[in-house]
Amino acid sequence: MRNLKFISLMMGCLAAVCLTFTSCNDDDDDNKGLTPEQVETAFNAVRGDYNGIMLYAHKDSNGKQVNDSTNIAWSIQTDSVMTIYNFPVASLAKNVTDSTVSKAIATAKPQNLKCYIGFINMSPVTFLINPISVEFTANYGGKDHKIQVPFYVNNYYSFGQRTNGRIVMQIIAADIYSDGVRTSYLSGAVPYGFSVAKK
Repeated sequence: MRNLKFISLMMGCLAAVCLTFTSCNDDDDDNKGLTPEQVETAFNAVRGDYNGIMLYAHKDSNGKQVNDSTNIAWSIQTDSVMTIYNFPVASLAKNVTDSTVSKAIATAKPQNLKCYIGFINMSPVTFLINPISVEFTANYGGKDHKIQVPFYVNNYYSFGQRTNGRIVMQIIAADIYSDGVRTSYLSGAVPYGFSVAKK
């Protein structure tokens, strides 16, 4: 029950942040972006190593949406790159429509996820997150396949924000490619929410 309440709270926070983006974006059509000095100030506000929780959803065997979570760590050490450590690629498996492929992805090892970031707002400090596609090998159909998972990039729904001294973030898995070919394995976009208090 506690886990469900936390997930509901986190999803509510992410929704509120997305509304903030919309209002900020509409207010200032001639916004030229942050100055180098503002970027440095914003970066220093979020710079560091973090341990937190990652939230995601999938469907159970009855087709009902189930929320899940796991502990995760990430680091922001430059004003342009963030690393999410040991991103659990296997968490995508329950969102994969093909049962054979789902079982193969469920065995995938966690991957470090490199993300390019760009600061877009000072109050609150906000940055867009552009994850680089995750790549790994999965064996199904009697042979190995190169799997790629791209994420949404340059999108206001893929972001990080420092709110009330806490960091909240969201990235969204967009698709699955097998051997360089786009598939229909993923049942839909899969959002991942992150929350933690700065150390």
